[in-house]
Amino acid sequence: MCAQSNLTFAYTYGYPLYRYGLVVQGTPNASTNSVFHQRSLSTTADRGLNKPNVDTLYSKAFLDLSHWDLVVKIPKIEGRYWVSLYSNDIANIGALQSDSAGDYLVRFDKNNPGMTRANASSPYRAYINIPTPYAISLIRILVQPNDADAAVVHGIQDQLSITPVRRAKPVAPRLDLEIFEDPKVMPGSRNTLEEGVLKLAAKLAPYNEPVVIADRSWVSATLQGAGLNKGSFKQPKCTNLTAASLAANSSIVREFSVPGFLDRLGNDWILPNPENFGNFRSAYVSRYSSAATGYLVLTRDQNLYPAYLGPAGRDPITPSTRAARLTFSAQPKLEPLGFWSLSVYDSNDLLIPNDLNRFSFGDRSNFTLMDGTMSSDGGDGPFQILIQPHNVPPPANWTSNWLPAPSDGNGVQINLRVYGGSEAMTNGSYVYPVVEMVDYYVG
Repeated sequence: MCAQSNLTFAYTYGYPLYRYGLVVQGTPNASTNSVFHQRSLSTTADRGLNKPNVDTLYSKAFLDLSHWDLVVKIPKIEGRYWVSLYSNDIANIGALQSDSAGDYLVRFDKNNPGMTRANASSPYRAYINIPTPYAISLIRILVQPNDADAAVVHGIQDQLSITPVRRAKPVAPRLDLEIFEDPKVMPGSRNTLEEGVLKLAAKLAPYNEPVVIADRSWVSATLQGAGLNKGSFKQPKCTNLTAASLAANSSIVREFSVPGFLDRLGNDWILPNPENFGNFRSAYVSRYSSAATGYLVLTRDQNLYPAYLGPAGRDPITPSTRAARLTFSAQPKLEPLGFWSLSVYDSNDLLIPNDLNRFSFGDRSNFTLMDGTMSSDGGDGPFQILIQPHNVPPPANWTSNWLPAPSDGNGVQINLRVYGGSEAMTNGSYVYPVVEMVDYYVG
C-alpha cells in the first residue's frame, strides 16, 4: 500500500476520535468515569451531537479502563424505553433485553468483547468487556414532552453511578481529556481537520487496537506507513492531506454500491447490513461514515435507521423550490416499549429553528390521518407528512402534519428512527413511506 493510501486509511480510521473529542468539548468540566446528564430535550442551540434525538434524554460517561474496572449502577427503570451503549456498540443493556436494576461490571478485555451474563453467585448482573481502555457510554432514556415526566427521568438519571475498582495492573496510561482541548492536537486554529485527526490517532491508536484481532498487525503497519509513530504524526513525503480526506469521503459513496452492503426496504428506503453498522468490527469506512453523520449509532437489535436514497442517490431530499410529501401506509411497527420518530436536520446535522418549535413527528405526536381522525385517538391508518421550508407555511389543514425545513430548502436531511422495531420493519411486510417532490403548499 502506498503512502497516500496509508494516509487515507489513517484518516478514515482516526476520525471517530475527533468526534469523541467534540463530545468532550461540549461537556462542561468533563472528567473520566463520571456521569454527565442532559436535563432538557435537544434544541436548536445544541451542538454536542450531530443529528440529536428529540425524544430521549442522554447521560454520557467518558470511560477510562486503563487502571480500573468500573461498577455501573443501573436504577429501576420501568415502563419506558432505555438503553446504555458502550463504545463501538460492543454491548447494550436496556429495556428491550429486559435488563434489570443492579450493578454491572465494565472492564477492559481486548480479546473477548461483549456482554456476559453473570451467574447467581456473582455480585453483578453482567460483565461488559470493552476491547479498548478508552471508551464512551451513552445512555438514552425516553421522555414524554412534559415537565412531570422530565422530572421522573431526572430522578432516574440521578441514581446512575460509576464506581472505579482498581485493576491489579495498568493496561495503558490514564486517559487525559485535556488532549481534546489542546490546540496543538485538535483541529482548529493550528491544525486542519486532517492534521488534527491524524495527530489524535497517533496519540491514542497505539493503546486502542482494533476489535478484530486479525486486523491489529496490518492496521498498526498501515498507520506507521501513514506517518503515525510513537505518539506523533509526520506527514510522508509526496502525500496530500486534502486528497486523503476526499478519498475517504469517496469511499463512502463507493461502499453503497457494494453488493450486499444495503438491505432494500422498498420505496427507495434502505438499511445498512447489520454486519456493517453499530458494532462495526472491520467495517472502517462504515465507522467513519457513521461518526461523520450520526456518531454513536446503535446496533439493529436496538434501533433501525432507515434512510431514503431516492432516484438520485444521496442528494438532498428537497430541492430549493419544492417540498417533500411522505405518505405512510401506517405507523412503523414496534415491540413493547419501542417508539419511532421522523426528524429533519439542516446540512450541518443540526435542528432547524421554526416558529412551531417542531423538529420531529413520532408515535407520541398528534397528527392528522388521511381519514380525518387524529393519531392521538388511537387510529393507525395512512397519513402524510409535509416537509417544507419554515418560512413557507402551508394551508391550515396541513399545519398539524408539517415538518419545517430550512428556509431555502437546501441540504435538508430526514432521519427515520425506529427504536425497538418489530420484524415487520425488515422482513418486507411493512410498506415504507412513498416520498414525492411536490410544489409548495401555500395558504
